[in-house]
Amino acid sequence: MRCLLVIDGVGINWAEQFQNDKLASGEEFSVWQVACDEISVTSYSDSGLVCSLKANKFHPEKTVKPDYVVFRSVLVGIDGHDYTNLFLAIMHAGIPTMNSARSVWCCMQRPIVCGALQSSQRRLGRENFPVVPQLYLPYPHRLPFEQSYYASLALGDGGAAPKTPADPAPAPAPAPAPAPPVTAADMARDPLAPLTYPCVVKLGEAHAGFGKMRIEGRTQMETFCALSRGVPNFALVEPFIDWDFDLRIQKIGDHYRAMRRVAGGWKVNVGSALVDDVPVSPQYRRWIDEAAGYFGGLDICALDVLHRAADDAYFILELNDTPIGLLPTHEAEDYGYMRELILRRFSEAYPTPRPQWPAGHGEYTGCGSADQEGLIYRRRLLGPGA
Repeated sequence: MRCLLVIDGVGINWAEQFQNDKLASGEEFSVWQVACDEISVTSYSDSGLVCSLKANKFHPEKTVKPDYVVFRSVLVGIDGHDYTNLFLAIMHAGIPTMNSARSVWCCMQRPIVCGALQSSQRRLGRENFPVVPQLYLPYPHRLPFEQSYYASLALGDGGAAPKTPADPAPAPAPAPAPAPPVTAADMARDPLAPLTYPCVVKLGEAHAGFGKMRIEGRTQMETFCALSRGVPNFALVEPFIDWDFDLRIQKIGDHYRAMRRVAGGWKVNVGSALVDDVPVSPQYRRWIDEAAGYFGGLDICALDVLHRAADDAYFILELNDTPIGLLPTHEAEDYGYMRELILRRFSEAYPTPRPQWPAGHGEYTGCGSADQEGLIYRRRLLGPGA
């Protein structure tokens, strides 16, 4: 019997999804489901991964040895939670996962994902793969600022000298001259020189609208960078897009779906929004197929795309992997697509049933009672050369 482990603490009951299912080889498998904070793991170089699962609403306390792992929870994100070491244990054990371990690792690092999107735009052209422009700041709290900025703070009113009643009325100001183009020397001296305002700053790996701020001007940007010293992390800066709707283009295996969202605030994924289905155009399909090929392939992924009504322009904003949220009206159908996809990949990973342990070369460990489905066998540690 094989063992499927699903890292998902708030979703559906995955054991019910796979009830009475078998692998293509005819081999049965058990299903265990936990949140990231309900599991402790140990990876053995000769016998794989052993997981101790806390009791939850899906099952009592268990110890299992998974053969396949599905990630439906974000491993790094808001509230400072970081389960990178849990993921690394699964990589150390070499267990097949969905999405692939390589793609999960890369998608945990937002700059890597954004770099892949920008690379596609450079290769395909802006008209074929329109990605929102970005500035990556590895250490925003360490940026050098001009001394003239700090000197102007003492004067108030943006650096202008205070007026007195005796001052004559100022003459009308001439029209400002066009700003000269920003040179490489300017950017070396001042990394913020290329920015236009308003812009949006995203700090670290936060998601779901958290860790994000709209910046209206240079002074506010410098204040943000100074505040980030309290939470040192990288920052991504993007121009603010005055969008009228955004798209979620979703791909689960061979199934495509596109949804349009309209919200009241500038953060489309915060608060309530009106969502409706839209046809998956050839353009949308090309975008998601390109992104699904990153990092060795993503079986489950979704693109978020902003639309600007003023010039009917699209801006690819970000790529999401296996923990994608599902629209409630399609949730049951989409979970069905995930079930079929997991069964197919699980069967491909184990085309033949598990061989039986030779007598005297293995022992039952960990579960504590013979009626548990997730039997664990571990090779005896015989030492080097044994």
